Amino acid sequence: MKAFCILIIVFVLSSCTEIIEVETSSEKERLVIESSFVLGKPITRIYLSVSYPYFEALNDGINPSDVSEVSVTTSKGNTCRYHLIQGDYNYMGKYTYQSDELLLKLDETYTLKIVYKNEIYIGKETLLETPEVNRGNFNYNQGIYSDTTYFTFFFDDLYVEDNFYIIQDYSDRIYYFVDDNNKSDDEVWVRITEFDYSNVVLLNTSEHYQKYMSVLVSQRDVQYDPYANATSIAKGNCYNKTNPDNYPLGYFSVLDEKVIHLPDYIVPN
Repeated sequence: MKAFCILIIVFVLSSCTEIIEVETSSEKERLVIESSFVLGKPITRIYLSVSYPYFEALNDGINPSDVSEVSVTTSKGNTCRYHLIQGDYNYMGKYTYQSDELLLKLDETYTLKIVYKNEIYIGKETLLETPEVNRGNFNYNQGIYSDTTYFTFFFDDLYVEDNFYIIQDYSDRIYYFVDDNNKSDDEVWVRITEFDYSNVVLLNTSEHYQKYMSVLVSQRDVQYDPYANATSIAKGNCYNKTNPDNYPLGYFSVLDEKVIHLPDYIVPN
């Protein structure tokens, strides 16, 4: 009788099993554009790759033969051509295009042009000046359960219009986003609580770039949260002039970095 009851339970459970197939959205393959343009560095680089669906294996990236032009034109009309670095290719299919001929200047606008598979991609960005840090200090707050270390630094606002600052840990893991709220010529102070005691970078960016990075950081922070809201596509400042629906991903950034060397501000015990 006991064995008979067990057989009935097994039969009921197995008969209730149903395989549910869930359709997942599959975004089309898109060109991904990244740049490394920093004032004062003699070499500028542009990285090209292609996106791939989340549930599919990594692809081989772009085919360099499909790229017929990579160039940057300044607002004064000077054009610099970029050349593929042979052998500089990583496992995610990212290729590097490099030039040592572009001399970056503050307040100048740069226009990126990429011709990929006979379609023209355009990106435009202005190099904004980032203010120097006036001073900084560490503060230690002893709590009941744990101690907290703060680092506070001060810098002067440079422009009349709104400014959009990004403070990032040099390891690119921690980001802070600060708006000046149109406080022209006032001293701005920032307090951070997460850092690795090496370097922190201060950036003065466009509003678009700050929002773009904010979306990327939020996507990174919730990737392991099963209850997080669905993330949106972070669209950068590049577009497809030939076929607007086939827009690219990534961002063409031109930056003035101010590096804060944190060990210089540590007071010896």
